[in-house]
Amino acid sequence: MTKLVTLVLAAIASATVPAAALCADIGKIPWTESNVETLRAFDKAAIVRFVNVLGGADTDILVPAYTIQEFSWIDLAGNGRYALALFELPGTCCSGLVIYQQDASGKIRWQEFEGAGMLRNTIRDVNGDGKQELILPPPSDPMIESYGAVQQIIWPRVYRLENGKYVEASGEFASYYNAEVLPPIENAISQARFRIANGPIGAKADPRWLRYMHHKVAGLTMERDKILRVIGRDPEAGFQQAREWMDSPDPVLVQDAVTVLADIGGHEADLSAAKAALKAARDPQQDSSH
Repeated sequence: MTKLVTLVLAAIASATVPAAALCADIGKIPWTESNVETLRAFDKAAIVRFVNVLGGADTDILVPAYTIQEFSWIDLAGNGRYALALFELPGTCCSGLVIYQQDASGKIRWQEFEGAGMLRNTIRDVNGDGKQELILPPPSDPMIESYGAVQQIIWPRVYRLENGKYVEASGEFASYYNAEVLPPIENAISQARFRIANGPIGAKADPRWLRYMHHKVAGLTMERDKILRVIGRDPEAGFQQAREWMDSPDPVLVQDAVTVLADIGGHEADLSAAKAALKAARDPQQDSSH
């Protein structure tokens, strides 16, 4: 009987000790090509324990007591050293991407990004150089916050790896924007203009619908022109359109003009005129009293 109890206790210990050690083992194993299969054998529960241990060491790190949607071990730099990338859903409006990297001494550092999509869409080799870039929407961008932007496509930013850290470098990836981002925006603009010209399907256009569609076109146009400026294809993209919006009686479009002119820069007289027009459009009675 004693022998049986001993065997049972030994079996329990052998089943529980690895689970308790998993979080420590992840950090102790070199994150290299030779160990990648071992790293990939750790399950989601082990990843959560590992990250929570790191959180205990530094309160600034994300501690996922909530669900990790997915995770993957990825060779970011194409040099045989792997990083842990996880996509988490904290139960709020915004998802997040966290990337953990281990340096040669075994120290682990991390970066966190808001608003990320699924890993296969977020982490990819954009320019074919063997290094993985990040494709992320900007968490806070004046082109998105504009009163007039009825956004259909949030223009993505590209981050590249530099000295082990991801930095925003959208302007260096013109081919990506030209091939993958700009064509859908142009198509959406064309479709919206077609709808404006022909009216809503199966219904009569009313002023509210037309106003919405014009705002939609304006938002998409702002996104397209912003990208053209970022990649250097047209540093003044959107300038003439902004000058036209300045004369609109619609304060939303005038606000768009202010946003675009401020973003382009170097047109202070036009920007001042747009701000004055915005004030007048928002308070026409005050303007008529002068």
